[in-house]
Amino acid sequence: MRDLKFYVIGLLILVANQNSIAQGDKKVGLAFTVSPSASWLAPTNTGYSSEGSRAGIKYGLLMDFRLFGDDNYSLASGFTMNHLGGKLSEPTYVTNSNGNVIAARNMSTYKLTYIDVPFAIRLKTNEIGYNIFYGLFGTELGFNVNAKKEYNTSYSGTTNATVTEDVSGDVNLFRTSMIFGAGIERNISGDAYYRIGITYHNGLNNIMKGKAYAVDGNGNTIVENNEAQEDKDLSTKLKFIELNLAIVF
Repeated sequence: MRDLKFYVIGLLILVANQNSIAQGDKKVGLAFTVSPSASWLAPTNTGYSSEGSRAGIKYGLLMDFRLFGDDNYSLASGFTMNHLGGKLSEPTYVTNSNGNVIAARNMSTYKLTYIDVPFAIRLKTNEIGYNIFYGLFGTELGFNVNAKKEYNTSYSGTTNATVTEDVSGDVNLFRTSMIFGAGIERNISGDAYYRIGITYHNGLNNIMKGKAYAVDGNGNTIVENNEAQEDKDLSTKLKFIELNLAIVF
């Protein structure tokens, strides 16, 4: 959690610095956001494949710190709770009643919750026909606070009932991504604006822990000497796109 402390301290310093400059001159814009999203997992291990996206939601507080004394440039940050995930087909194994290890496959849905802290540059136009257009580019750090997996296991023509497990120990604490976005703002009244935009988050790091299972040419787990064979480390990235809805004050 040391990195989270650094992020918090950095934000507090920014707020204090902005508030100390020129009373009555607005330096920080606050926004409350609710952003629906679609996220998916992108594995690179042989035999592992993405099987679809998962709908999610993000909500929390965003902050725009004005840069260079110009409303057209700002550092965008904040704290949000983000519910993400995706579906994977994964090789695995089961042990039958005779103690024999049998190749199997999981159809899994991951449900992941993060506290996200973005650091991005927001570039705005001047007002054009009552609208302000913006572009967003930067990075984001996510801290995993909950991870669950719903899955069923198939083998030898049999499919087991769906099981739900806590897999926090199998998910890395930190997630990083590059973010690219665009949208519009429009005045409601006084200093209040509504914001609508779209942002794409391209995962940069592996979010999974542990080893992948080795598979044969048909994608089945390789079993030798009654043991499932392991391959290299798991490698899976998290990507998502979101519809940004916010009220800016």
